[in-house]
Amino acid sequence: MTRTLSLVLTLLLLAAGVAPAQSVWRCGPDGRSYSDTPCADGRALLASDRRSDAERAEALAVSTREKQALDTLAAQRRQREADAVARGLGPTAIQRLPDEAAAAPPKPDARAARRTDHQVKRRKRAAAPPA
Repeated sequence: MTRTLSLVLTLLLLAAGVAPAQSVWRCGPDGRSYSDTPCADGRALLASDRRSDAERAEALAVSTREKQALDTLAAQRRQREADAVARGLGPTAIQRLPDEAAAAPPKPDARAARRTDHQVKRRKRAAAPPA
């Protein structure tokens, strides 16, 4: 009984590993969208990985090496940034430029300008000799 059960389980595992290639449908008038179900005016594409086991293993090894290299570079960058901050060269040492609004002269108040013009005219009239 256990021998039969193990044989059946082995066959099921082998059958699951040898799955048929999945169809992918290229859809849309320009063929830029993809679907796993058939669509109007769509073409069926065969989506199977034609690489050998050795090629897949090599791609995985390359991916792992690149991830390790990126992690190393990120750690080096964080260390350089920490060193710069410790020396006072980091973002805390950057001087902020004054805001444009603060740097520009204030706009004169229109009512104050009218009052000033009125006062100037009154003074001129007062200083003018009587006619």
